[in-house]
Parts: sequence; structure tokens; C-alpha cells
Amino acid sequence: RQIIEKPDFTIKINDKIFKLKSTYWITPLPEKNNKVIGRDEKKRVIAVTTSYGNGKIYAFGTFIGNTYGKDKKNDKNLKNFILYILKKHNCLPKIILKNGEGIIYRYGRSNDKTLLFIINPTNKKEAEFQIPENIFKESLIDIRENKKIKITKKDKKGNIKLKIRPNSWNLFILE
Repeated sequence: RQIIEKPDFTIKINDKIFKLKSTYWITPLPEKNNKVIGRDEKKRVIAVTTSYGNGKIYAFGTFIGNTYGKDKKNDKNLKNFILYILKKHNCLPKIILKNGEGIIYRYGRSNDKTLLFIINPTNKKEAEFQIPENIFKESLIDIRENKKIKITKKDKKGNIKLKIRPNSWNLFILE
């Protein structure tokens, strides 16, 4: 470990540049077998990527999130960096809860259908989800009610409102 004199450093991935902050100290990372994406003020390697199987590993020789909440500009840069990585590697969720704080949901494929499981520990009777067109066309099956529901109100982004049970759970099959 080595002490950091200047906490600011830059990460460059392809043509994107992100200005981030390190904290406390760094552990310089090896260049061999890695692609260097960031260096500190002394040109020590502070961020690398490497391939592993079908995936990509990002390694940092410092605590890049430790200053989060202390510097609005750095917060924005860190969020943009993380969002970029998630988008780049197609890791963002396909189904997004638009409103419904406290509501927990999971989804996944089963054969050729998508299941949407909702746990609602709140008193809310409705939740709005953004569901892409390739996952959901126009109807769903409410497993608990054993009923097919045709959705007619959907905006251009694919947002739909689902009736959900308060303080309970729901399971839907999206068609």
C-alpha cells in the first residue's frame, strides 16, 4: 500500500473519460495481462480490466466509492461511471419498477415466458413497471387469481400499472 498525495484520477475506457477520487492509499496493480484504464498522479496503475471466461473484471487499487456523499461532482462522476459499465455489459434490469418504494420484485425466464414475482410489504394496491416490448406484448396471467388480464394502457416506454395485493405477494406470467 502506498499513500495517495492527490486523490483525483482519470479512468479511460474506449473514448469515455471519468474523473474519480481515490481514498486513503493505493495498491498499485500489475500491468501484465491487464488493460490499464487508470493511473494516479505518479503514473502508478490504479485501475485495470481483464477478461475472465465470457466476462470482464474491473479491478481498482483504491476505494473509489468511499468519498460518495461528500462531493456532489464526484458523486455524479461515480454514478456515470457505474452506469456506463452496467450499460456496456448489458447488466441493467430489463423490467424496472417506476414507483413503489418498499415493493420488492424479481423476474426471470421459464421456458418461453417471463415470470414477474412481486412482494408487497406495503399498503399499495398498484405498482407501475416499465417492461420492454420484447418481454411483454399485451396480456399477462395473474397466477393467484388464475385469470388472464389484457393490458390496454401502456405508454411509449412500455410503462404499465398492475394491481397488486397489499401486504402480500403476486405472481404474473407475462405474454
